[in-house]
Amino acid sequence: GNMQRPELQPTRAHSLRVTHHRWQFIADTPSSCILFMALNYIEAIGLIGYSGVVIAGRPSIRGIYVALNLLVFGLFMVFFSSSSIIRENTVQLFIAMAMSLYVTAMVAWVNSGNSIGTTTNLANTLFLTQDQAALMTLVIQVSLQVLILASGLQGWNTFGWRAFRKYGFNGHVKHIHEARLLSEGLLTVD
Repeated sequence: GNMQRPELQPTRAHSLRVTHHRWQFIADTPSSCILFMALNYIEAIGLIGYSGVVIAGRPSIRGIYVALNLLVFGLFMVFFSSSSIIRENTVQLFIAMAMSLYVTAMVAWVNSGNSIGTTTNLANTLFLTQDQAALMTLVIQVSLQVLILASGLQGWNTFGWRAFRKYGFNGHVKHIHEARLLSEGLLTVD
């Protein structure tokens, strides 16, 4: 047969529509949700750096465990925060916030005198005393945590209004929607 090559114009138009669609998602997403995702990404990058400082200083077995734990939770936080915003899933949103709280508790535990080598390495890297490095780490982590929780709760509120606009006062449909969110969130954890 007579096979013709596809013209470039329809392909180019399709790729422009896809790009426009991606940017449209960002434009349609509330700023609190974008902030929530961005803060989780920033926290994950900080955790990668923090874990690198721990591992670089020849840590104990406990130090390696803490560093790997922080890395894994950082990656899962990024996944759950992104998924919760894309799918408007409140269960995943709360899971991401709970993981972030756990990470903050872990960092506070490490900086409260549980020696795994982190504070010493960070202090040496930044030319600070151990107390200054511990305080700086805690202030940054707690400040980030407050912003994550505030933006997450604002996102939760936004999701509630969006669901209300979709389903109104229909209790049966709202119950089905909530059950779907719960099962989707729990299946993601599993």
